[in-house]
Amino acid sequence: MICVIVTASGSDVFYPMTESEVSLSFLPVAIGKNMLSNAVSVFNTFFSRDKIYIVCSIAQYEFVLNTNTGISEENIIVEPESVNYSVSIFYASKILAKIIQDEVLFFFRADRFFLPETKISEWITTCEVVSSGGKLLFPLKVLGKEYNDDHWTDPVVEAGKITNSDKKNEVYGIERINIPENSIKRRKLFGKQGKMLYIVTGTVQALHSSFSLCNNSFLNELGSVLSAFKLTWADIIALYKKRAIDGLNVSIFNNGENNLCMFVDSFTDRITSWGDLLSLVSVKSNYITGNVTDTECSDCVILNFDEEAITIEKMQRTLLIKKSGLIYCKGF
Repeated sequence: MICVIVTASGSDVFYPMTESEVSLSFLPVAIGKNMLSNAVSVFNTFFSRDKIYIVCSIAQYEFVLNTNTGISEENIIVEPESVNYSVSIFYASKILAKIIQDEVLFFFRADRFFLPETKISEWITTCEVVSSGGKLLFPLKVLGKEYNDDHWTDPVVEAGKITNSDKKNEVYGIERINIPENSIKRRKLFGKQGKMLYIVTGTVQALHSSFSLCNNSFLNELGSVLSAFKLTWADIIALYKKRAIDGLNVSIFNNGENNLCMFVDSFTDRITSWGDLLSLVSVKSNYITGNVTDTECSDCVILNFDEEAITIEKMQRTLLIKKSGLIYCKGF
């Protein structure tokens, strides 16, 4: 099984935590760590580093190199630009098809954050077993009654009969998935609702079969260029520039014929605001919020929302973030 981590586009930012047009994938989440390196660290528990690939745009390449991931340059797949997540999946799968054949690919967006206590080993194993049978599998977050319709942003899926199950996970076949992302209508799913995590697992053949259903001229041309025996960077760039004229709206999540969804209790979250960031804070983590009274902190991130002066003389290796957006570093 191969892990492929896709960086978010430069339009997905969290200011002032990242600079303008700097992707959420490079949002700092701990000392010496950002979203991308955190994802690599999490998945390195289940995949050796030579089995982890990073997909980024050429504009993000230097950011990836300067991020402490431990991934070699040979495992960085560079796209001319980040069009959307589905196109990045297609692009990476075509590149990887030249070096791997039968392995399952596990795609994950680097703008999602895993909490330290997240348990994912069971459903990663299930992903590999089910996807080896030729299906695309989409892990979904189970939504509870506390979910607020007013904040609905992702599509809800509607599923059919159970196609596979074990003691830990249940897998459902999808009947329909092309629900507009701006729709707030909730669809029942055997008493559950599911929120897309935008995680995809499947073989190269299953991915390409699903993309072929899109019948998109850009993907067809890109597939031909990437499958050519002599692949040139100039041809790829020219095709992406042509895409800007034609426009593009492709989503692998809208093809339900070969898709399965799996509901998981452990899930990832996307950080786009201070509220999202604070929702990840745990009393056991190295995050401190509110008034800072312990001035001998070390190796921590302090999210400080008060306006009081803080003595940081004894703080070591500490990143202090004020509500105003000002950031202070000490002891690095």
